[in-house]
Amino acid sequence: MPSIGSKVSITVRVRDINLFAPSPYKNVIYNGNIVKSQKWVNADSFSIETTDKEYPVKIIPSEWVTDIKIISGTVQTIRKFQVKGIKGTYIVTQGDKQYSCTCIGFKFRAKCKHITAVVKKQQALA
Repeated sequence: MPSIGSKVSITVRVRDINLFAPSPYKNVIYNGNIVKSQKWVNADSFSIETTDKEYPVKIIPSEWVTDIKIISGTVQTIRKFQVKGIKGTYIVTQGDKQYSCTCIGFKFRAKCKHITAVVKKQQALA
């Protein structure tokens, strides 16, 4: 994952809205700078500032990326943790001090007890 401030060229695979296209997917290239994502954006996604006037900032999930070229800047690592909850197992993702969780509580409040558990465990190990 590119870190904030990096200048990149990213190729992503997205669904083609053209019904007559030979493939249901197409590759799109975005060039721009990585910017800080909003709190509600998953930690395994990132935001890129582009020259598109209609959508100047695009949120790119990492699973869509097929190729990435870092023109300038650095790379950050992403860590994923499985946390057992009352209603199932959730995935907590950490990237550059930003956390996200797959639980419904995180979607509404941008924080949850699963993230708190991961942070406490990391502090105990440090």
